[in-house]
Amino acid sequence: MTKERNMIIGAVVVGLIVGFGVGYVLWGTEKSGSLVVNHSSTHESADHVDVDSAHSTQSDAAASIVQIEQNQAAAVALSVEQNVATHDNFLETMSQPAGMSVLVSHAKLSAPVSWVAVHDDNNGDLGNVLGARSFAAGEYKQISVPLLRGTVTAKKYHVGIYIDNGDKKFDRKTDTMIRAEDGEMVGVTFLTQ
Repeated sequence: MTKERNMIIGAVVVGLIVGFGVGYVLWGTEKSGSLVVNHSSTHESADHVDVDSAHSTQSDAAASIVQIEQNQAAAVALSVEQNVATHDNFLETMSQPAGMSVLVSHAKLSAPVSWVAVHDDNNGDLGNVLGARSFAAGEYKQISVPLLRGTVTAKKYHVGIYIDNGDKKFDRKTDTMIRAEDGEMVGVTFLTQ
């Protein structure tokens, strides 16, 4: 009787673990998908991103969580806060430690599919795209944008918003960057520490 009971309890525990795992994979990233970069490119920038295969990067996302939590804890202690808004689109971030992701403390996005993209600074202009993440229209707090190449200490970076052209793949050449009336990018600039 005890052996049978232990087997039943073991089966229930295994079933729960598998059930929660499957539920996380299927529904855990429903509102804002992760992204997978087309690895066939030899560029260091994220010019093309495939959202359809996002669920295959769950282990990468789990590894990024530790870095994200470290960035969030450090960002709370920092006092430099910047924001830019136009119409229904808004980004806010803070100076933050260098790493493999960028923390955006507040985002408001109006397009059905928007990309939040992180750029290098090229003498005050936008440089290469280091990473991008797609979001449905809405308002978000404490979001992380994973990077292909990490930021480095004491450098300036830019975060901007692009409207997806309908293919659900990030391409800075075909997706439309949101700009203010003066032509400037709707986004923020931040420094790494």
